[in-house]
Amino acid sequence: GFDHQDGCFVLYVEGWYFAVLSLTSVGYGDLLVTPLERGINSFFLLASQLYTAKVCADLTWITSTHNHWEAQHQAQRAQAWVALQHMQVPRVLAERVMAFQMYLATVHREDLMQPAFEGLSKNLMMELRLCAYRKLVLRAPFLKEQPKNVMLFIVGALNDNVFLPGDTIVRAGDDGRELFFMRRGRAQVYVGPEPPIWGESEAVKTYEVGNYFGELGMLTGHPRKAWIMAEVYTVVSVLPYSAVEALMAQYPGAFTSLVQAMVLQYELKSSMTWSQVTERLQAKYGFGSSQEAFSWFLSNGRLNEDEDLGAKAFDEALKRLKVPSLDRKILWAEMDQDNSGFVTLEEFGERVDMETPTNRGPLMRCWSGPSSANVSRQATQDFGHNNYGALLAPNLARCFSSPEVKSAEALEVLNELRALRKESAESREHSKRLSLEVANLRATLARAAGEVPAGMHGLGVPGVAHASTLPGSTLSDLEAALSRGFTQ
Repeated sequence: GFDHQDGCFVLYVEGWYFAVLSLTSVGYGDLLVTPLERGINSFFLLASQLYTAKVCADLTWITSTHNHWEAQHQAQRAQAWVALQHMQVPRVLAERVMAFQMYLATVHREDLMQPAFEGLSKNLMMELRLCAYRKLVLRAPFLKEQPKNVMLFIVGALNDNVFLPGDTIVRAGDDGRELFFMRRGRAQVYVGPEPPIWGESEAVKTYEVGNYFGELGMLTGHPRKAWIMAEVYTVVSVLPYSAVEALMAQYPGAFTSLVQAMVLQYELKSSMTWSQVTERLQAKYGFGSSQEAFSWFLSNGRLNEDEDLGAKAFDEALKRLKVPSLDRKILWAEMDQDNSGFVTLEEFGERVDMETPTNRGPLMRCWSGPSSANVSRQATQDFGHNNYGALLAPNLARCFSSPEVKSAEALEVLNELRALRKESAESREHSKRLSLEVANLRATLARAAGEVPAGMHGLGVPGVAHASTLPGSTLSDLEAALSRGFTQ
C-alpha cells in the first residue's frame, strides 16, 4: 500500500528539486523548448538570482549592524562590570546596575533623550513629545481642560525616570513636589513609618499604566504620606515643581483653573479666612485702605505690573505674611473667579476689606496716618508700585518719637528694612530704581537720626544721642545701633 507520510515526503522533495531546477536553469519538461521559451527563462533566471543576492545582502547588512551595536553594548557592560569589581561593590548591587543598563539598551527604546533624536528641530521634538505624552497627561482630570499652549508647556517639561523592581519611587516623609505619570510598568503603595520589605509588606493600592500620583504633594507642599515601590520594570514621567512655578508666572490663568479643578476634585479647604488675612495685613503693616494693601501686593511682583495683580506677586506677598502654601493657592483661586490670571483692585477689595478697623499696635497706627497714605500714592506714581521703602522712610522719625512705640515693633520695622535691602540686591531689572529708593531711604534715616534721641530715651535705648554715633549715617550703622539698644 501507499504510505501517506512517505508520499508527502517524496512530494516535497520533488517540489523542492524542480523549484531549484527552475531557478537555476531554463526549466525542465518532456516537450522540446523553443528559443523564445529559452530567452524568457534566461531572463527570469537572472532576475531571480539578483533578487536572491539582494536578500542575502540585506541579511548580511542587518546582521553586521546588529553586531556593531551589540559589540558596543557589550563593551559598555564589560567596562561597567570591571569598574564595579574594582569598587568592590556587593554582587547584588552590581547585578542591579547591569540589569538597569540592559533594560535601557534593549527595552526602553522610546526615550526621547537618547542620541538617536539629537539634532532634530524644536518643532519635531515637540511633536514627538506630544505623541509620547499627550494621552498620558490627559488622564489627569485637572489637566483635561487646559488650552493647547499650556498642554505644550506641560508636555515639554516632562522627563522619564526608570525604576527597577523593588526601587522606591516615593518615600514617606519626603518633601517632594513632583507629579508622576505611570508610562510603563506597575507600582504598589504602602503605608507606615518604616520602608516596605519586598515580598513581605502588604500593598494598599496598585498603580498601573495611565495612572498618576503626587498631585496633592505638588499642590500643598506637605510631606509624602505613603511609600510607592516599583513592582516590575517601571518608567515614570515626572513633572517637576519648577514647571508648576513657571506655569504660575507665564500662564496665571491656566494655573488658576488647575488649582480650582484640584480644589473641587479633592474638596480642599483653606485653613485661613480672608478676614484673618486682612487682620494679619493690618497688624503687620498698618494699611488703612484696600488701595494701600493692593499697592503693597503689586510691589512683591518680580515684573513690572501696570494695573492688575498677578498670581506670582500674590503668592510672594502671602508668603511674607507666613500664609501656608496650600492656603495661598486656594485663596488665589477664590479671588480670581474668572480665571483671567490677574485680579483688579475691585476684585481685591471684595476679599480684603481694609475699611473695618482692627486692633493695631501704636507703631502701625502711626504709619496708617494721612502722611503715609500720601507717600504711598506718590511713590506708586514714581516707582511703579515698588514703594514700600518710600512709604516707611518719611515716617520713621515721627513714629520712633512716639512714647507708645515699643522696642519689638521698632525691630519689626528694621526687619522690613533689611528685607527691602535684600530684595533690592536680588532684583536686576529694577536695580537703578531700587538703588535710588534705598539712597533716599538712607538720606531720610540720616536726617531722622537727629530726632531719634527723645523717642529712643523713651524706649530705653542708650547711646543714640546724636547722628555722630552713626558713622556715615548708613543704613547698616543705624540698624546695628538700634539693634544694640533694643537688646539691652
